[in-house]
Amino acid sequence: MRSLAQKSKIASGYLPMVLKRQRELSEKAFLKVLPHLSLDPQERKFLGLLRLVGESKDPNVRIEAVNQMSRLRKFQEKNNNEIRVYEYLTKWYYVAIREMAALSDFKMDPEWIKNKLNGRITTAEVDEALEFLKEQGFLVQDAKGEWTQPQTNLDCREGIFKLSLGQFHRQMFELASESIEDTPREKRYILGHTVAISAQDFDKIKAILNESVAKITQLDDQKGNKEEVYHIEMAAFPLTKEERK
Repeated sequence: MRSLAQKSKIASGYLPMVLKRQRELSEKAFLKVLPHLSLDPQERKFLGLLRLVGESKDPNVRIEAVNQMSRLRKFQEKNNNEIRVYEYLTKWYYVAIREMAALSDFKMDPEWIKNKLNGRITTAEVDEALEFLKEQGFLVQDAKGEWTQPQTNLDCREGIFKLSLGQFHRQMFELASESIEDTPREKRYILGHTVAISAQDFDKIKAILNESVAKITQLDDQKGNKEEVYHIEMAAFPLTKEERK
């Protein structure tokens, strides 16, 4: 690293701090280092995109960087699961259509699905979603010919998974906002509470939210006619900025 820093004309202590995540790798420093890394053009492009995913504060920039990464052949070969989860979560209607398979009147018909989603997406987007869900095993056909949802757990705590989940929540917040105007009051339930808390209180709030989600998840296991697909979004976020100590 000392030799690389000398060739790149940057401070010798900078790269170790970048690798320990104590400093960001700026675009200026990145362009100085890049010529000395013996990378081919595709590897250079990939590393540049990876830097944007890790360092950019703009979610749209990060999402576009992942979009470009997912089109690189080597990345596709080595990161199929990342691409699978990214594709699933960054298009909210993929998740919605999968859940629609549990409805008592579900039809594997793009026009029916489009109308059930209030025309928020096109028939072509439904076709694309169905092909993906079937190909990736999010929807499977049983012996009776009915479409079902196999148990699928997604770990979204790190890397591209975390970025995908963030995009999913942004889309759901937008739909929640639209529902205030578009959905009759008796069909939606939105509430909130603003309060001053301590750090310990925030841990208690997270525990309460986790418990609530666990109870709601149990409803999914109950038998009986299911008529609608709902998304329940719970959020706790600061309205004030913590002072650095």
